[in-house]
Amino acid sequence: MKNILLLFLVASVLTACQNNSSSSDSKGVANPAATATADPNAAEITYQITQGQINWIGKKAVGAQHIGTVDVKSGSIVTKGNDVTGGMFVLDMTTITNSDLEGEKKAQLEGHLNSPDFFAVEAHPEATFTIGGGKQVADQPSVTHEISGDLTIKGITNPVTLRANVSFVGDKVLVATPSFSIDRTKWDIKYGSGVIGTVADKVINDDIFLVATIDAESK
Repeated sequence: MKNILLLFLVASVLTACQNNSSSSDSKGVANPAATATADPNAAEITYQITQGQINWIGKKAVGAQHIGTVDVKSGSIVTKGNDVTGGMFVLDMTTITNSDLEGEKKAQLEGHLNSPDFFAVEAHPEATFTIGGGKQVADQPSVTHEISGDLTIKGITNPVTLRANVSFVGDKVLVATPSFSIDRTKWDIKYGSGVIGTVADKVINDDIFLVATIDAESK
């Protein structure tokens, strides 16, 4: 079942990337799930993350790419009515996994991703996304919220804004993003980047494409 879910998520990432789906301001059909008026008297609720995963795609300039996952270790989502008001996701960087290679090549790539060339996992075993706030949006059919916060990787923090579908189901909140990207060089991940003079046919794209899925439950 896990493999089926992984394949579905990877397919979603690839489709989203081909369609240039990101946190852009492109217009779409209104999403009725995101049109509820905020209730100023609503109680604030904290949901504890029960499971989560980030699917990633890294691309080379010549067209090759690799895919994989990182687990969400813990965290919370704070809501007030249908608004997302705060919270934090903790990513377990020791779980960086490649999904398209096998055997020695898989081990080599995962080892390289763990090294100081990329995520320096021994020194920085966790990354965090701290939510500053979120607002409902109604201009895209598969997105309900725009969430802003600070992403910290390797001890370096930069602001990130992403769009997500946030669903409230009983005592749970489910978050799923379409594909979005971050510029890895902003977190001093410059191996293979054109910014350090890497030869053209060896360049690795500065953008890492991501899809996040989070399940959380109120306690």
